[in-house]
Amino acid sequence: MSVAISNGTDEFSPLIVTRNDYSRPNRNILHAIIGSNEPAVTLRELGLRKGTMQLRVADAAAEVEATTILGSASVKTYTDSVTASESMSFVIDGDVRTSLDSVTLLRRVIEFDYAEVSP
Repeated sequence: MSVAISNGTDEFSPLIVTRNDYSRPNRNILHAIIGSNEPAVTLRELGLRKGTMQLRVADAAAEVEATTILGSASVKTYTDSVTASESMSFVIDGDVRTSLDSVTLLRRVIEFDYAEVSP
């Protein structure tokens, strides 16, 4: 998989994306009707993705580069050349967490929560 994350100026590519869990909120609206057992329904498309992504980068220097890009005050773009439907524009929605990869004791793990801002 060839993934790149950019803040519009700078870009980095993780070694691998190990997690990309997300949900898309249901935006249908049910209206209770007085005197009726059946609601009136307003049908709407699903909302944009909101989730958690986890990346592996090569070392501490790559971690600094990645967290600098993720920490910038900008909309980020996530581009996946293999699965184009995964590509999106997003903002950080919560903390950016980093840790040492417990298997290699060299690579770094970066995890963050995000909210998609355009499909």
